[in-house]
Amino acid sequence: MLNRSAYLTSAIAIKALTGLSRTRVRLHGGEQVPRGGVVFVTNRFTRLDMLLVPYHIFQLTGKPVWSLAVPEGFQGGLSAFFARQGTVSIEDPDRDRLMVKTLLTGEASWIVFPRGQAGGPDLPHTAATLALRTEFYRQRMHEMRRVLPEEARRLAERYGLASPEVAAADATWIVPVNLTYYPLRGRESVLHELARGLTEDRSDQPIDDILTRGSRLLAGVDLDLRFGAPIPAAAYLKSRVVQADITARRAIDFDDPIASRGMLRKTVQRIMERCLGVIHRLTTVNHDHLFAAMLRLHPGAIMEEADLRRRVFLAAETLPFEKMEVHRHPALLENQVDLLTDDHRGRAADFLALAEEQGWLRREAGGRLVRAVETPLAEMYREIERMTDLTAGLKDIAEQPELRTRYRVGRWLRERADAAYEGDWQRFARVPDRSARNVGRPLFARSAGRRPGVLVIHGYMAAPQEMAQLVACLAAEGYWVYAPRLNGHGTAPEDLADRSFQDWVTSVDEGYAMLANCCPRVVVGGFSTGAGLALDLAARGLDIAGVFAVCPPFVLQNGASRLAPAVNAWNQLLDRVRVSSGKMEFVENHPEHPDINYRRNPVRGVRELSRLMDGLEDRLPHIASPALVIQSLGDPVVDFRGTWRLFERLGTAEKEFFLFHFNRHGILLGEGVERVHRAVVEFVARVT
Repeated sequence: MLNRSAYLTSAIAIKALTGLSRTRVRLHGGEQVPRGGVVFVTNRFTRLDMLLVPYHIFQLTGKPVWSLAVPEGFQGGLSAFFARQGTVSIEDPDRDRLMVKTLLTGEASWIVFPRGQAGGPDLPHTAATLALRTEFYRQRMHEMRRVLPEEARRLAERYGLASPEVAAADATWIVPVNLTYYPLRGRESVLHELARGLTEDRSDQPIDDILTRGSRLLAGVDLDLRFGAPIPAAAYLKSRVVQADITARRAIDFDDPIASRGMLRKTVQRIMERCLGVIHRLTTVNHDHLFAAMLRLHPGAIMEEADLRRRVFLAAETLPFEKMEVHRHPALLENQVDLLTDDHRGRAADFLALAEEQGWLRREAGGRLVRAVETPLAEMYREIERMTDLTAGLKDIAEQPELRTRYRVGRWLRERADAAYEGDWQRFARVPDRSARNVGRPLFARSAGRRPGVLVIHGYMAAPQEMAQLVACLAAEGYWVYAPRLNGHGTAPEDLADRSFQDWVTSVDEGYAMLANCCPRVVVGGFSTGAGLALDLAARGLDIAGVFAVCPPFVLQNGASRLAPAVNAWNQLLDRVRVSSGKMEFVENHPEHPDINYRRNPVRGVRELSRLMDGLEDRLPHIASPALVIQSLGDPVVDFRGTWRLFERLGTAEKEFFLFHFNRHGILLGEGVERVHRAVVEFVARVT
C-alpha cells in the first residue's frame, strides 16, 4: 500500500533538492485534465522524468501522482526514494489491483512511463488495459447497486471503497502527455550526472547529494509538458458484448474469464494507436528536431556546417507551422538570423556538440560534418515523423541543392527587409514628419557572378538613402552592394523611440547574411552609428574580408548626450507611475540632410547609441580583419581624438587611418565626397 504522507514528503524533497525552479517547465493544456481516475501516458522514460513529471502534475492537480515504470527505474541509489515517491515496477504482481483500486477511489492519479524512447509499441498498452478495467468495474458497481446490491458491496469491499457510490461518482480517463526537452544536450548532461551516482547502490551516498549534483545542470533546460485531450475509457465499453459482462448477474473477480475479453484486447490496441498519434502530435518542435531532420533527410553523408545552418534557418523561418498546427518552442518564434552569422544563442553549437559527444557525427577540417551513426538521429527524427506536413517541408529543404538553398535564403531576407520597411512606413502614416516614401527602403545592387560583396550601413536618425552615392560608386566597380535599413529608421521618430540597439544589430546581421549567401567574401562598413555597427559585427569573429568605419561616434562633441541616460530614466519613472506630463521624449534636431534625417531625436535613441558604443570599446582588440578608419577633422558631432583612440585599440595589425579636412559630419554626401569614396573603394579592392 502506498503511503500518502511519504509521497508528500518526497514531493517536498524533490522540490528542494533538485532545484526545480532552474528548469523552465511550461505546462500546456493543463486545464483539460479531468477529475476522476486519470492515467497519464508519456512518451519518455528516464530518471529525470520520474523526478520532474509526477511533481509538476501533482502541483497542477493537487492529487498525488503515482508512477508505473520499467525495472530499470529501481536500480541504484534512488530506488528507495522512487518507491517512497509512489513508483511501482511493472513487474510488481499487485500492480494491477493497486492501480484499479486507487483509480476507483480517486485517491491518486497514475503516470505510465514507457520502456525506452517514444514510439515503442508497449507505450500506452498497460495504461489502456488498466483504464478499461477500472471503468469496467466502475460501471459494474453502478449497475449492481440496482440489480444485485450484494455484488456491488462485495466489489466495493474488494477494492477498499467505503461504498459502491464512491466508484459511481466519477469516470476513468486516459490523458496523453508529451515531454519535450530543449536543448537536448542540457537534459543529457543532467542524466549523465545522475547516472554517475546511480549505477551502483551505494548506501553511503546521500540522496540529496545525488540529486543536487545533477540539479546544477538544470539551469537553462526547458521542459514543455503538453497535455492532450482526455480519452474517456467509457467510450470504448459501449458494445453489447461488453455491456453484457458489465451487467452479468453473477460474481466476477479480477481475473475471471469474461466473454468480452477478446474484444477488449482489440479495443486496447485501438486506444494505444490513438494515444500514440496524439502524443506525437503534441511534440514541441525545437531546433534540435530541425537539425536532426536535416542530417537524417539529407541525401549525402557529408554536409558543410554552414550549409546545415542555412537549411535549418530556412525551415525555421519559412515553413508554415501555424497552418500545419505544429507546436513550436519559443526559440523558433524568434529571429533566426544568428544561425547565419555567429550563432550567439548557441543553437547550432549545442546540437553539434551533443552529436559529436554521442558519436552521431564527426567534424572534419574546414567545417565538414560526416554522419557517423544514423540511429540516434532517426530516433530524434521519429518524434516528429508523424507530422506529415512538417516532414514533407523538411524533406524538400534537406534534399534541395546547396545553390538553391543559398538563393532561397538570400531572396527571403531581401523580401522580409522590404516588407518590414513598407509595414513600418505605413504604420506611422499619421505622423506629420514621417520620412518621404522610399527614403528608408533598403538599397541593393546586384553584380554578375560571385563577386565580393560590400555591406554599407547608414547612421543614426538617417536611412539607406544616405549611402546611395557610395552604393553607386561600389556597384560601378562590379561589387554586390547592400545598404540595409536599421530598424526604427527611415519611417518616423516614434519608430526609432521604440527600438533598442539590438534591433539595429539584427538589421546588420540580416544584411550581412544576405550578402554572405551570394558572395565569396564580404566587406562591412558604415557611417557614424553604422560604423559602430560594422565594428561590432567584425568583433564577433565572423569571416569578414575587411571593415571600414567613417566617423564612428566613439566620443561625441556634444556633452548634452551624456544627459540622455538620466532623461531616459526619468521618462521611465513617469511611465511606471502613469504620469505623462513632464516627460522629455524628443529633442529638436537640425540635420545636415533634412530630406534623409529625422528632425526630432528620441532621447531613448541617444541612450541606445551610447549602449552600443560602450559595449564595443572592450571588444575592439578582438577585431582581426583589415580595417580602415576615416574621420573628418572639423566634425561637429564626433571628436576626432576619440576616433584616433578607437583606431589604436583595433586588434588587427593591418589598419590605416584617414583624416579629411572637412567641417561637417556627413562626409559621404556633399562637396569632396569623391575622395572619401576613393579611399573606401581602394580599401575594398585591396582586401578582396
